[in-house]
Amino acid sequence: MNTVIDSWRDLMQEQMHPWQQWQAHLWRSIEVMNHAQFHMVEQYMHFCMSCMRGGEVDSLDDAHHWASVCNQNWCELQKTWIEQIHEPQQLWRDWREEVEALL
Repeated sequence: MNTVIDSWRDLMQEQMHPWQQWQAHLWRSIEVMNHAQFHMVEQYMHFCMSCMRGGEVDSLDDAHHWASVCNQNWCELQKTWIEQIHEPQQLWRDWREEVEALL
């Protein structure tokens, strides 16, 4: 069973930059989400980037920018997202539980 770090290293070896690959997975997963779920993704990204950078993130685009320059210093929630992105419905349940627990 791959660990989060193994998954990250696998992504680093891909031709596409890891953030670009992750972003492509994100938008494909959003296609199967309804509006309420997408709103939750926005809140999740806001929390994750704010926590990681120690500052506020005003939009999903802003979150994308900070993540693109952060490289490997992603928080554990993002690493979990990378590892589980092939299961968007399970991931959605995990997001809801984890984020609600933190708010």
